[in-house]
Amino acid sequence: MSIKPGLDLANFDKNVKPQDDLYLHTNGKWIRETEIPADQAIHGSFHELRDAAEEAVRDILLEASANPQPGVSQQIGDLYNSFLNEELA
Repeated sequence: MSIKPGLDLANFDKNVKPQDDLYLHTNGKWIRETEIPADQAIHGSFHELRDAAEEAVRDILLEASANPQPGVSQQIGDLYNSFLNEELA
């Protein structure tokens, strides 16, 4: 995932004058073209960052649990596997 800093001028709605509605002028195209996922009430760049971070953490946990190595990695993998073990619940 790559998010560029600053304003994305491509999302500006040139059909809306900024003096008439600054919000729609700066966000109109994004609002029209962005589909909010069905399982979310709102969506934006911070939600995308959160989702990417959760995916990265999940990948780390899966790797640690699948290929335990001595030390912290094994402890993380063991802890993760213990949460998944329904027999312990």
